[in-house]
Amino acid sequence: MWVTTPQYYLGEDGLDRKDLDPSLQSDPGGWWTCHKNTKRGDLVLLYRTKPKMDFGYLIQAETDAYSIADDQYACEQGWDYGCDYHVLYKFQHPLTLHDPLPGDLAGFMPGLIARSEPSHSSRATLLWRTRDRNGDPTCGTGAGTCARV
Repeated sequence: MWVTTPQYYLGEDGLDRKDLDPSLQSDPGGWWTCHKNTKRGDLVLLYRTKPKMDFGYLIQAETDAYSIADDQYACEQGWDYGCDYHVLYKFQHPLTLHDPLPGDLAGFMPGLIARSEPSHSSRATLLWRTRDRNGDPTCGTGAGTCARV
């Protein structure tokens, strides 16, 4: 799970940034800050802070994490690592932290790897599982491919 602020998900017009639209994305050199253990192929739910406060996108890391210490802006922000990414899916009905959760869904998505604080990643995983089970499109070829958060 990656967390971002309106500065990075909204455009000047107050709408979602066009470079986050999976059908328009064409910047293969774009990078996003990430945890140093991020691996190529990891799938990421993008949590948008206020005013949205939801999980709006499914993103895939295109590279392993690499140092961005030589990037002046990244250095000023206190960011150490980045990775190239590709937006796979924009949710038509974004998930929120207030969505009801079903009972224990352990085993619904095999291969889950939590790379952030367990309390946050577990909640994000349950939300994704809930939405997936309720019929929103999966991320490609089936639920098994959505296993890394």
